[in-house]
Amino acid sequence: RCYNDYRGMQGMLRYIWVGDYLPPSIRQSMDELDKVGQGLLSADDQLDLIETKVQRAQLESVDGPTDGGSDNNGDDLQKQIFQQNPELRKDIGVFSSRLDRLAATIDSVKSHSDEEVKRRKKQMSNKIVTLMTELDRLIASLNLAVH
Repeated sequence: RCYNDYRGMQGMLRYIWVGDYLPPSIRQSMDELDKVGQGLLSADDQLDLIETKVQRAQLESVDGPTDGGSDNNGDDLQKQIFQQNPELRKDIGVFSSRLDRLAATIDSVKSHSDEEVKRRKKQMSNKIVTLMTELDRLIASLNLAVH
């Protein structure tokens, strides 16, 4: 489709003469979404790191005490995991908070009735939901409540 179909004659003239095809308000929204996009890329990496730590904690908990005095219920296992990995609870909490901030930033971006901005906001929101779901799955695998 022609550029004129998306942005109109005024947008086309701005692109030719100024070089930026977006009106300033939409450019600001796109720039904010670009920043969120970078945050989502690093969030993906951070989730991978947390998942590795969770898997490692689960594997290390298998080698826990073998005395017959403890029945290793969920609370004992949770204590053992956090004694061996004290940073895990903090990492999970910080990551969850970071996802909440990214979601709030996406919600605060004004779309100005622009379809591309709306599409990107929806795509990024779906990505955050996916990351939150994965984090919840990891937490559930440890049977933990993050305080």
